Amino acid sequence: MTATVDECVETAREYLPVEVVEQWVEQWKGLLRRGYRLRPLGPGEETAVVCRLGGNPRMPEDQPWPQWPGHGPLTFIAALDCAALPPGETDLVLPDAGTLLFFFFDGQLDDGYEVVTAADESSQSGARLIYVPQGVPVVERTAPVVEGVNQIRPRTEQALTADQVITAPAYDASGGYPDDASFFTDLALDLGGPGPHHLLGGWALPIQDAVELEVARYDHAQAREWLLLAQIDTDERAGMVWGDGGARYWLIRRQDLIDRRFDRARFTSQS
Repeated sequence: MTATVDECVETAREYLPVEVVEQWVEQWKGLLRRGYRLRPLGPGEETAVVCRLGGNPRMPEDQPWPQWPGHGPLTFIAALDCAALPPGETDLVLPDAGTLLFFFFDGQLDDGYEVVTAADESSQSGARLIYVPQGVPVVERTAPVVEGVNQIRPRTEQALTADQVITAPAYDASGGYPDDASFFTDLALDLGGPGPHHLLGGWALPIQDAVELEVARYDHAQAREWLLLAQIDTDERAGMVWGDGGARYWLIRRQDLIDRRFDRARFTSQS
């Protein structure tokens, strides 16, 4: 992913049609957002582990394991160590410390029959965020056994560090793009670089449409209030294959993030 605004603009000039480049490049530049890309540590690299994909979560012993009523327990996906994030300017006002745990109903208990998506409000209980403040005693937990069905298997644990990046919107969540704006999608995907794309903050790299619009039920005014909290991409190394090369997204409104109302985050999936 690109690290400087000037590099983004240089790339944009290669993608935008000649007849609109001067009209759109400055407006597009104003839409850029800083975020973090999560990646595996390189050989011998000594840097902070910011996120762990898979494995078992460490959370309070008395914390109820998140469930989707009528369907079963959720699968643990990732743990974000807020204190380990490198300093940088982003739209995410995350806690200075503590751990954010990501869960969702990943289809292990029903062979993928039920899908958690923003298009179905009743499915939102199939995804959950749990914030564990610093200093709260935690233990390693395993998913509860569900009688009559297979046990949830932990995904393969993988340690990730974080690099600050600049991201661009692949689709228009604000309603301000020209009617035929496929070049913006191509541009954002190019800036995103090769996958897997595990992201914190910035713009998501969607597969079908703007995830902000999905969670806002295609209300452009409301979509501007939603921020990408995390994108967890298909990653075979972590045993996470979401459909046909899909991704999973957690989003949250700016004020809810400031208020630490992680229970108000919304989830959607694309593949």
